[in-house]
Amino acid sequence: MRFSLLTLLSATAALAAPSQVSEGQNLEARSNGVTHYVKVTQNGISPPQLYANEGDFIWFQFGFGMNSVVEGEYEQPCRSYGNGFASPSVYHSKGGYYHQVFVVDVPNTEPRWYYSGEDSRCTSGHVAVINPPRDGSKTLANYQARALRAPYITALSERGGQMEDDN
Repeated sequence: MRFSLLTLLSATAALAAPSQVSEGQNLEARSNGVTHYVKVTQNGISPPQLYANEGDFIWFQFGFGMNSVVEGEYEQPCRSYGNGFASPSVYHSKGGYYHQVFVVDVPNTEPRWYYSGEDSRCTSGHVAVINPPRDGSKTLANYQARALRAPYITALSERGGQMEDDN
């Protein structure tokens, strides 16, 4: 009986522990961080901005068609940042989302600006940010406005993350 009671108390304590889910985010606990889901489709990136902590993960889910994400710099929208992440181009021919996700670790809380690397989507405004500055010094609206005027898009081979099964 003691073993059962001890097991029950341990399980109760684990379930009562505070979770890492924040309001308005679709999150799942993973390792020591939180997993934030970002949907990348032909219609855009959702959510276009989110806040993540050091040690969190971003899971990019790819919808119908050809999709990818590439980290860029705020000052030069639609241009790849040499040390940033870049997913492979993922083609999905069915409804829903591709069975794999592109996973990026969050190393710190610095802003990370990124865009859709397919066709002319970045220059159509398909841009997003992880950890936008809270002081408003650099905004997603300004980044997007400048992306609409960008002369071209650069995308490179996969780096800074990895493809994993979405399960």
